[in-house]
Amino acid sequence: MSFLSVNQLSKSFGNFNAVDHVSFEIERGEFVCFLGPSGCGKTTLLRMIAGLELQDEGTIIQNGIDISRLPVSQRDFGIVFQSYALFPNLNVSENIEYGLKNAKVKKAERRARVTELVALMDLHEHVDKYPQQLSGGQQQRVALARALALKPSLLLLDEPLSALDAKVRTRLRSELKQLQKRLGITTIMVTHDQEEALSMADKVVVMNQGRIEQCASPNLVYRKPASEFVADFVGSMNIFSLEAERESQATKDLQTHLDLHSTSASLAIRPEHLVLEGDVEFRLASEKGVVVSARVEAIEYFGRFVSIQLVCDAWGKSLEIDLPSTKLQFFDLSLGAQHKVALPKEALHVFSQDAETA
Repeated sequence: MSFLSVNQLSKSFGNFNAVDHVSFEIERGEFVCFLGPSGCGKTTLLRMIAGLELQDEGTIIQNGIDISRLPVSQRDFGIVFQSYALFPNLNVSENIEYGLKNAKVKKAERRARVTELVALMDLHEHVDKYPQQLSGGQQQRVALARALALKPSLLLLDEPLSALDAKVRTRLRSELKQLQKRLGITTIMVTHDQEEALSMADKVVVMNQGRIEQCASPNLVYRKPASEFVADFVGSMNIFSLEAERESQATKDLQTHLDLHSTSASLAIRPEHLVLEGDVEFRLASEKGVVVSARVEAIEYFGRFVSIQLVCDAWGKSLEIDLPSTKLQFFDLSLGAQHKVALPKEALHVFSQDAETA
């Protein structure tokens, strides 16, 4: 039996379907990310699991118990909101202790639990400080400690890192992931940040317009996107329509190599999978794929790699290719330089436009 089972969950606000017949399962101890653009339904879905929103249809089964209609107070979860929602008039210890007091836990037990959580979150130097005296990262730790105080079996995180600057966010997501694994607590995190989802989650639930586009491991979501939306939203992707370029020789070559009998499809390929002529992998890539001619239009440096924008002569469209910085010396990347580019067959994704609109 799965730890959490969501079945055909739906929620509408007037004529807007925020969540549309969503179903998925989460195993005990998993770290799951709800990923998608603003307005896709991920926060509404989280709030329904918490009982903060009541679904119109569907059921939620947690640890074998139907919690679909249970009030918030009877659901076994801890939650950290995007704003952290700390009490400004309470210091760190008092904020952490708040839920324990409400649950009428004995004083000695409360103090012991607060001490344990202060140590866990490395907050020793801040126990007497108030929220306004803390950095964003410290506030996040306090909010997390408060959520864990009653030892919930499910931890819900609503964009917990979004208010932090990039450097702190990167460090804290690593700490949060390590903490989750150490505690073994089942965790659901809402995020619009694909990098967060791919680096932290055991399972990613990609949402779009109230529905789930794909529910899989980060590796599968990135390597084998289930739809054109997932391919475009997660990571960088070159996407082009065969229908729009049906008369070009490159499109005809692609149809032949991929054994496609219709142009009613879109093709996609990651920038790191394109291969420039002169690379040791070019011959093999060209034998099992398609070669197009393109010229350098723009270059962006990102330290470990360089992103090159190429205009493909056959389609008149841009292709993005990521090249390791260690290979820069082997290619002429001056603006306007002409190159042959191989699109390996095994790296191409085919998405039926009929399926996308069905």
